[in-house]
Amino acid sequence: MAPMSPSMESAADSLQESAQDEALAQIRQELAMILEHMLTKVDKGGLLEELRAAVREEISALRTDLTVVEVRVEALETEAQASHTQHRAARLAFTHKGNLLLTLHLKNCSRCQNIRI
Repeated sequence: MAPMSPSMESAADSLQESAQDEALAQIRQELAMILEHMLTKVDKGGLLEELRAAVREEISALRTDLTVVEVRVEALETEAQASHTQHRAARLAFTHKGNLLLTLHLKNCSRCQNIRI
């Protein structure tokens, strides 16, 4: 047999690829038909639709739970921020009160009045 020219090799490769693509397309089509047939056979009693409805309900419940959690997180963040603000205000008031008490003590204590800083 004589060796093929490059153009003939290219044409042969192209034909082989085309045949492979057609075979794959045929296999995919047959698999789709088998899957559809199996689903139809399985779903005679409406089980598939019941499963879909149950999954939809579960997803809806999870979304509701997620919303509740998000609202709770927001409430906790607000509470933490308020607590931080209250703590800061209390700390400032304590410092101010402490300064006032120290000033009053220094003015009224005879021993402290004798100390010069």
